[in-house]
Amino acid sequence: MANIRKVQRTSERGRDRHAWEVRYRDPQRRDRSKTFRTKAEAEAFADAVETDINRGHYLDPRLGKKSFGEWSHEWLQARQQEIKPTTFMSYRGLLEVHLLPAFGRTPVSRIRPIDIQRFLAKMVDAGLSRSRIRQARQLLSMILNAAVDNGYIGRNPTPRSRLKGKEPRRDQHPLSFEQVHEVARAVPDRYSALIYVLAYGGLRWGEAAALRRSSCNLLRNRLEVRESVSEVAGGLHYGPPKNHQTRTVVLPGPVKEILDAHLVTFVEKNPDALVFTTQDASHVWITNFRKGVWWPALDAAGIERIVTIRDLRHTCASLMHAAGRSAKEVKEQLGHSTIAMTLDTYTHLFDQGRDEAAEAMALQFTRALRS
Repeated sequence: MANIRKVQRTSERGRDRHAWEVRYRDPQRRDRSKTFRTKAEAEAFADAVETDINRGHYLDPRLGKKSFGEWSHEWLQARQQEIKPTTFMSYRGLLEVHLLPAFGRTPVSRIRPIDIQRFLAKMVDAGLSRSRIRQARQLLSMILNAAVDNGYIGRNPTPRSRLKGKEPRRDQHPLSFEQVHEVARAVPDRYSALIYVLAYGGLRWGEAAALRRSSCNLLRNRLEVRESVSEVAGGLHYGPPKNHQTRTVVLPGPVKEILDAHLVTFVEKNPDALVFTTQDASHVWITNFRKGVWWPALDAAGIERIVTIRDLRHTCASLMHAAGRSAKEVKEQLGHSTIAMTLDTYTHLFDQGRDEAAEAMALQFTRALRS
């Protein structure tokens, strides 16, 4: 139980003044005290601290003095083994560029909702993209949630209100069947199968670069996507695919035949051998591939360089839709976490499909009237 007593204090000017001291024991049985100017303030604090202790909500006031910079460093180091290297680098970049300059020296218990609102407003005024601002806000909220879980603060001060509107969608430039073949013919022979697998299998670059011989079940026209490789700070980091979701990709028969021939010609018989490599059997770095293979192939095929390697993944979605495949089938092929993501990413494709369905129903409607 908290006790209140009147005490006498001497000011810096040597004057005596009265104050009210609250003494209590925390859940670890350590004696604590806090002084207030008025009895009412002391009573309010005593009631609050007793309630918090009884409900198990008590927070050690010393913990809240830890700076945001110290806590965010501890949090990031603890998460390093749980997240992908690319995610770790992204978090570290957001901290160094945005969060630490704003909150680094501030005790975590002193960060208020208004401080965060002002911080986000400054990012908007600086002309940063909505996605970048959302990333910073999300990371800040994650770090402060962890501070709550570890007893540094009682609640997360990150405002619930979110940025309105969506980031303008990046233009997609899917290739036609003919353009895919033109590009595949323009690259060196050892990379032709890679173009076809990206365009007809819908793999992400990191998934294709990490594909191994043992993942190719060509008797059933299938690839098992179990691994992805990230290029981080000049190093390679292998791990599970995005969202930790392994999946099975189905290849069209002709692409399966092309990949089969590629395995015979360019890939070691070791089950762990990488399927797509350079001439010296090493990793294909995407930057080198883009400059040395992709752009020259686009030039040779008469295709503008605005088409990216990632557009081959969009090409897969476009070709599947053109072949009458459903959104669910596109989701499973591309490895999206939810069908909502598929529909959101390829709204234009499925809206076009609804138009075509309406035209088909109109034709049937007219035929029925004439019969």
